[in-house]
Amino acid sequence: MLQKFQDEILNLTETDHLDKLKKAAAEIEKKLARDKRKIVPFLLAGMDPQVPIDNPEITEAKEIIAKKWTTFSGVAKDSPVTYIRAAIIHAIDSLASDQEIANLCVLASKNIISHLKLTSGDEKVVGGFIQKLSDQVNGLANMNFAANYVGHQLPPSAVVAPLKRFKIEEKPLGKSLEAASGPKDSAGTAIPNANPKTPDEEGWSQGFAPKAAKAIGDAVNKLIEAQVGDFEQTIQGLKQTSNPFINIDVIQLKTELLWWKFAGYSTSFEKRYREMPKGILEFALALDYGSNIPSIFPIAVRYFLLDTHRELCSNPEDQISVLDFAKLLVSYKSDISDKIGDCEESPGRTTFYDFIRRVVNGSLSLDDFESIVGMSSNDTMSYGDLCVWLFEDMQCELIINK
Repeated sequence: MLQKFQDEILNLTETDHLDKLKKAAAEIEKKLARDKRKIVPFLLAGMDPQVPIDNPEITEAKEIIAKKWTTFSGVAKDSPVTYIRAAIIHAIDSLASDQEIANLCVLASKNIISHLKLTSGDEKVVGGFIQKLSDQVNGLANMNFAANYVGHQLPPSAVVAPLKRFKIEEKPLGKSLEAASGPKDSAGTAIPNANPKTPDEEGWSQGFAPKAAKAIGDAVNKLIEAQVGDFEQTIQGLKQTSNPFINIDVIQLKTELLWWKFAGYSTSFEKRYREMPKGILEFALALDYGSNIPSIFPIAVRYFLLDTHRELCSNPEDQISVLDFAKLLVSYKSDISDKIGDCEESPGRTTFYDFIRRVVNGSLSLDDFESIVGMSSNDTMSYGDLCVWLFEDMQCELIINK
């Protein structure tokens, strides 16, 4: 990832500078690995070319870099933020080999990235990074959601047959070793294809070794083949027993979603969605929908929510500034405060949903919108897209709090 930054954005003139930045990025990676809650704020700061130098995540990362690269301030004096962002994204790229973290990064970034003022270089590097993770997660989600929605154990009827215990057959092995030992058995009867020499004759070992090795090898191979065959039968039986249950699980989930959509009733607010004003409607849909959806889901899940919102909302494509939507939600503080839960106070970047939570609980004000969310207060979105944004931010919280 650092090499991509170097190719498109950075301008490191000394070969060892990139190595020093890699070492610093490794330290940032360790820090984020120890505290999963820091991943999203660091990601949101690292994505933004216009993030200020005094942003808390940038400041923290800068201190780490300075410890590993003592001349950093002098080298990066014209554009330190770019170097710091590169180290952050490189660290998160390494962490994203974990599918859960990759999914967390996609959920946290996909709604905000189009509102950042990315340079052409950032479009290639940062945009490409998020797209890579999105494709990776969506591929996994399509596979899981279609055939293997995990979340339940096998039913009690799924009995796995125990593996059989196999032993080497000693009698045929003994006869083969006897043939390797000499031309006659203990009764003095000639043995077909036996070692022509007796143990007291010169050259006996040359006949014994290959025949004995073959005898032992054949016996062991026969044992392995029998064991593997039994194991394959056991696995096949397990698949036949569990597949119907897994398919039923997926069908049940999809049935519940269809029932939820057509019922049009919010269990969290105990009210019909059609009776809700804008703002509360989007919040309630996001909250209720998220309670049914696994953390890794295909892109079709977004469109199902959009379609559900479209059927319940008058003029769902109407645009509203994201800040005004935040104000609208906060105006319903008494309705949502008991449903947003506790949140950690932090001065740095965070998700849109977490910003709303922190304004409601009083640790932030609406005036903090641009510095905390990272987008212009004039940017607009449709009510449907804002509903999806809330839902995906809520899913982030579920992953972080696992």
